Amino acid sequence: MRILPVVFARADSSRLPGKVLSPILGSHSVIDCIITQVRALAYEESAIAEPVIATSTRSVDDSIARYGEGKGVQVYRGALSPMLRLCELASANVDAWLWRLNADSPLILFPLIKHIVSKLSDMDDATQLITNLNKRTFPYGISLEMYRSRWLREIVNSSHTEEEREHITPICKRLNNDNICNIEANDLSIPDFDSTVRLTIDYEEDADFFGSLWLHPVFDSTEVGSIERITMAYKERIKL
Repeated sequence: MRILPVVFARADSSRLPGKVLSPILGSHSVIDCIITQVRALAYEESAIAEPVIATSTRSVDDSIARYGEGKGVQVYRGALSPMLRLCELASANVDAWLWRLNADSPLILFPLIKHIVSKLSDMDDATQLITNLNKRTFPYGISLEMYRSRWLREIVNSSHTEEEREHITPICKRLNNDNICNIEANDLSIPDFDSTVRLTIDYEEDADFFGSLWLHPVFDSTEVGSIERITMAYKERIKL
């Protein structure tokens, strides 16, 4: 089964409007860095498909659609609710794992995704979700959620709570532990992180932090997607 990376993006963030397309990371936007990282992973791992940008049909999100078209990235425009958008994509993608990526999280941990790829062929058919959120051992923002499209298609017409529609993660409560594969830091032979340390861009101070980090010569010398890069970002964030 292939992994379809789905980058969720909306242009009208209430806390930091326009953050998705703003040149926060040096001269690059957050979504630009996410797409670049996902494509690098797809180049190394044949199980990972080209990314899809999932946004709404509202006119305010036209700029995101134009960005995707300009970068040669498929853009799916659907419901305003992220949960419904994900279910819509599941209906159009049979036998896939939908990898949810948020456009406020600029760092992807490559060894985490490669670990998942190595486990896919042995994945139990009962497993509907691969995640690292059941027991959080990674920094906030180094999040993994891969949903089996078959399961999402089964619940596409069911009633969703407001919390599920907006945040998606609460849908996990519908699954039993036997349906969930949870990945922890020690599965990658690395120590646990403090999961309350945020590596997301939600506020102006987060944009300032990541903007400075991207220009830091030591950070720049680390390999994209590496544990060293995530660890440095984590340690620099703790200092604040």
